[in-house]
Amino acid sequence: MGFTFTRGRHMLDPAHTCSWTAQRRTELTWHAGVLAGAGVSLRVLLAAWPGEGYHWFSRIYGDYADNLVVLAVAAADAAAWPQTLYDVPGPVAQAALPPASYAEFELTRELLIELGCWPHLPDAPEEEQFAYACTALLDHHDQRVKLTLALHDDCFFTLRPVTPEQLCGLIAPILAMHSFWLKQSINWSTTPIRLADRLREQGELHLTSEDAPPQLVVRWPNRAGFVQRLLQPRIEETATITNGHAVWPDETSHTP
Repeated sequence: MGFTFTRGRHMLDPAHTCSWTAQRRTELTWHAGVLAGAGVSLRVLLAAWPGEGYHWFSRIYGDYADNLVVLAVAAADAAAWPQTLYDVPGPVAQAALPPASYAEFELTRELLIELGCWPHLPDAPEEEQFAYACTALLDHHDQRVKLTLALHDDCFFTLRPVTPEQLCGLIAPILAMHSFWLKQSINWSTTPIRLADRLREQGELHLTSEDAPPQLVVRWPNRAGFVQRLLQPRIEETATITNGHAVWPDETSHTP
């Protein structure tokens, strides 16, 4: 499954407000094929996914209904799975921007049992068993499941598996979200590749959009010696937005 920003939108409204989006901050971590972070909504993550050829199984769970798990399965594999259509549009269909062609089904008890994630807790309430099973999916490996996504509060996310080569495709819509916050369509040019390389090297990135002047500030942990970390716990690099182009310090010119 490849990740590409295919919607053709240079600015992407996350359609979600929290302390992270209010401060225009994004956190990304990547380790052992797991991309995680904060400040990224389901709508933004969906912009990187091709909807065609996959069936999606989703479940909202938790005491406050603030947790979501989504599985992407090739249509041919999903044909043999229990498929329960939503009575109303599911969370993926509600979050996706048109045009979207998502075949979305409920992640049912029967399917979780088939995947081997349903717990042996006969005395526990069913909702508690669902929460246990959905959490177990994050550590579950099944070749038929091409992608597992977990979201909390439509802000904190975990996505697996994500290969090093797929990071660019996921970073692109996140940058489109920062374009929305900066209120302009931005040519990010080499930025997705730059940030993907940095994320592979450092394992952690913090992005912040700032005004006056418009810029994207990227920070990562300083992994130098103890004294250096005390003096400068994080290293940062800034892209200045000039005439709708992101210009990095080592780039002396850009094409208008």
